[in-house]
Amino acid sequence: MNRIERISLTIWRIQSFISFLIAIAIGIGAWALFHYHVIHYWHPLLKISWYGYLIVISLYWLLKNAVLLPLRYRHARYEFDKSTILLVNGGWSVEEVLIPTINVQHVNIQQGVLARKKHVCAIVLYTAGSLHRFEYISKENAEEIKRIVMNVVKKKEVMQDEDEKPLD
Repeated sequence: MNRIERISLTIWRIQSFISFLIAIAIGIGAWALFHYHVIHYWHPLLKISWYGYLIVISLYWLLKNAVLLPLRYRHARYEFDKSTILLVNGGWSVEEVLIPTINVQHVNIQQGVLARKKHVCAIVLYTAGSLHRFEYISKENAEEIKRIVMNVVKKKEVMQDEDEKPLD
């Protein structure tokens, strides 16, 4: 089985840090409203809850970066051949999805700003029932998966066209 790229840990940590900064900015904004008397009543419970908010956000961020992201990386794997695509994701719990390539209707390759800088991408496989997104694989592997799936889809369309021909 193929692993996702190791750089995914860095990308996840950067995304987590940005979320952390936004949460802290919200907390500081709430503190500023009370401290500079925009809201005139500063109840002691509000002060305690503000400190509690900052502590909880900080602990969550540390837990996520120290435990959850390495677990997510360790479990994230994929495998593909001409007939199936296997995606394995998870942190605490692991989800395995086996997708027959004949059921895939559309394949999309996406790159965000950080992924583009780190030369990785996400592949999204659309089936009749849902979509399956798998992040941070090399661009070459994503293109190969797309090529394999599209070849299967083309063969399926040709077979359907042959079945629909009227009998003379």
